[in-house]
Amino acid sequence: MTDSTKGHPGRPKQGSGGIKSAWELALEKADRLGKLSPEELKRQREEERAAAGRSLAQRYLSGLPLRDLLLALEKYQAEEREAVRTSLLPALLEAVELGNPERATAAVEGIAGLAKGAGVQQLTSRVRALLDEYAQALAKGWEESRAQVEQELRQALEREGIGGAAVEPNIQRAEARESIAGSVRPQYVKRLDPLKAELAQAIAVAQAS
Repeated sequence: MTDSTKGHPGRPKQGSGGIKSAWELALEKADRLGKLSPEELKRQREEERAAAGRSLAQRYLSGLPLRDLLLALEKYQAEEREAVRTSLLPALLEAVELGNPERATAAVEGIAGLAKGAGVQQLTSRVRALLDEYAQALAKGWEESRAQVEQELRQALEREGIGGAAVEPNIQRAEARESIAGSVRPQYVKRLDPLKAELAQAIAVAQAS
């Protein structure tokens, strides 16, 4: 009688606790792919490439250097690489928002490094300039409000029974800065949104050429 627990010769056994090995997962995927129609297979591959592009965007925005992002793209074959890039660029463009200027600047740098073309380069330069202007407006607003914010925070501390010359209020408090940003941001959003729309069109043109 054959011992059914031995498994297929040369095939790794299923891990303890029902955890499947990489070999078994690969076999299951191959089995599923074999049952898909050409249209379904094409759609699945497109979804996988789109997911890969979004994943690369998140890795880059989380600190992956641009040169490493470019190297990661080069690992794909030409057709796959363009499909991944097509998903990666919109994910970076989505991160260009004023709530996180540093992340937005990194996203713009990534777009400039990935999408060639005079139109893209001109627009990324304009977006960078706007982000710089916004940062300067925030700094100016903070400096102009600093004395008032410091006084209000000292008064709040005194109401809580905390005082004395040695006490320095936390004038870097996030709520105070967010209040200033809230008053400055709307005018820059109105200028940024049309630039992003133009940049999206320029990216599409660059990819189609």
